[in-house]
Amino acid sequence: MASFASSLTRRCRQMVVLLRQPSHEEDYEPSRRYCHHRMVASRWTAWIDDNPGWRFYGCLLYNQDGACGFFAWHDNKFRKRANTVIKKLLDDIDKLYDENCNL
Repeated sequence: MASFASSLTRRCRQMVVLLRQPSHEEDYEPSRRYCHHRMVASRWTAWIDDNPGWRFYGCLLYNQDGACGFFAWHDNKFRKRANTVIKKLLDDIDKLYDENCNL
């Protein structure tokens, strides 16, 4: 039974991690940005603590071998209060996942 519970908790944790992976969009507003490979740069969403929810442009190969290093912010800098609220909401989501996994 403990093995099943730990397996379930691990699976729930993995779901939270997947939600926090940088997500990307390839189809966005008409003014496209291009990386140093001359490919359309994807628009990504960052989920790190310093920039939660901030969108940026990066090489389609971002976070992979062969990425060209192209980077540009899409969003204007968030106010400190917005970052604080987003972090709190993400923490609340984590707690809800943990509670659900322990049911």
